[in-house]
Amino acid sequence: MGPHKPPKGTPRSRGGGTDPGETVSSPYHTPDPYDGRQNPYANGQPGYGYPQQPPQYGHPQSGYGPGPGYGYPGGPGGPHPTAGEPNQLALASVVLGFISIVGALFCYGGVLGPVSIGLGVAGLARSKRTGTGRNQSIGGIALGALGTAILASFIVLIVVYKKHVAP
Repeated sequence: MGPHKPPKGTPRSRGGGTDPGETVSSPYHTPDPYDGRQNPYANGQPGYGYPQQPPQYGHPQSGYGPGPGYGYPGGPGGPHPTAGEPNQLALASVVLGFISIVGALFCYGGVLGPVSIGLGVAGLARSKRTGTGRNQSIGGIALGALGTAILASFIVLIVVYKKHVAP
């Protein structure tokens, strides 16, 4: 008997190759996933990946001239609308609310909390007319309420301390 030969297409154990004349598929070859059938995505519909045509840049041509431009007011696109007049009551409410919190932690600055709440309510009423400063007003009301609450809790702690600890 002759030496034992492995089946065709099987690599040899020592040489690392195949018998001469054999065809072996590459280990990197990907088989056809459709097995000869037609690719269902090849009917012209867009698939995944990049678009088939590059996008068109620029403005579409129309008979009305150039569109609005970029830059400062009065530039090529004409004047731009402004955001409106700032709401000073809302800004003052936020500033005094912040000061009331910081002041309540170190001294009696928390008395500015009710002032901040009042300015915030007035700023909220003004924001309904002008359309600006609504969120600032709400923030000022919240900061003023927090500063007032901190001041009230310190006053309660001082009263309880003096009543129970230091007669």
